[in-house]
Order: sequence, then C-alpha cells, then structure tokens
Amino acid sequence: MGGSLYVESNHAITMDTPGDTKLQIETFRSEILSEMATLKSENAKILSEMEQLKSEMAALTARNDSIVSNASEFGDGVIKFEAYKKGVKISGDTKQYKDTLKKAGGKWNGTLKSWIMTIAASQLLIPKMTEKYGDKILSDVEEYEI
Repeated sequence: MGGSLYVESNHAITMDTPGDTKLQIETFRSEILSEMATLKSENAKILSEMEQLKSEMAALTARNDSIVSNASEFGDGVIKFEAYKKGVKISGDTKQYKDTLKKAGGKWNGTLKSWIMTIAASQLLIPKMTEKYGDKILSDVEEYEI
C-alpha cells in the first residue's frame, strides 16, 4: 500500500516500506525537536530583552518623576523639553522664551498649550538654552541619532 502523508510543515512521509517510513518519521521528529530547541532559545533571548527594557523604562520613569518634582522647586520661568510623538514638546512657562522657540522652528500647539519642534531642532536648542538659562531648562529628551 503506497502513498504519501503530508504534515503541516510540508514534510512528506511515504509509506512504501515500513522501515523507510520509520526512518522518515525519526528524521522528521529530530528536525522538529531541533526547531523547538531553537525557538526556546530565541524565546529566552526575547524574554531577557523584555526584562531589560522594563528595567530601563522604570529608570526613565523615575528620572521623569524627578524632573517633574524638581520643576516645581524652580518656580516661574521653568520650561520642560520632552519627547512627543516624532518630535519634542516644550511646556511650562514658555512665554519669555517665545521668540527663541519660534526662531528655532517651534510651532505653538494651542490644544496642548505647548510648543512642538523636531528632535533635530531641539538638540541644537536645548544646550544653548541650558547654557543661558541654567536650571530653568529641564530636558527629558534623550540623545537621538539623526
């Protein structure tokens, strides 16, 4: 009784002779076990990376909380740069910096009551404003490759 049995992985097992079929089944089983071992290894790597990202996220959250709590200590004139979508949002007491933000390419967003600008523009502006205004400038924007 000849014929083929197709399995989901597209491996064919022919049933010409019992010995051949047993060998093909063992070969197929070995391949499956090898694939499973590879997938387990890849899964372990992904889980490890996820744990690392969770840890980094917790550290960034703590840093952000620290920045926000420090902002209230400085009082008026404090502005904060933070990542927003594909750019940067500048919020706080921005009125005195309006012309500087506008010249740097910032656009006022009335809904957010904040200025929005590109990451590239903010990376040029933040150091200059920090140098000039010191502790009044808070940045939660990481260094991005542009």
